[in-house]
Amino acid sequence: MTRNSRLYARKRALLMALLGDRCALCGAGESASRPLEVDHINGRQWAITRTASHQRLKRYLEEAKKGLLRALCKPCNVREGNRGNQKWRPGRNVSY
Repeated sequence: MTRNSRLYARKRALLMALLGDRCALCGAGESASRPLEVDHINGRQWAITRTASHQRLKRYLEEAKKGLLRALCKPCNVREGNRGNQKWRPGRNVSY
């Protein structure tokens, strides 16, 4: 394992721990068939540029500490799509 992949794995584990290690909508844990993804609750406020993935994770960690992110399993994230107007509160998981 390279240095960058170790750094990425460590930062991703920290990020998922901050986000709860479970899908915020259905409660599923991460598995090979249902990987967890990072979801911006109100849409991303910045454009993805050509940066290393571990540098992107650093930005995600900052956003997670501000409560701007949640973990969703892949099926829930696909179903949610690009809904920027959804109201979501940690612990309540209510869509209006």
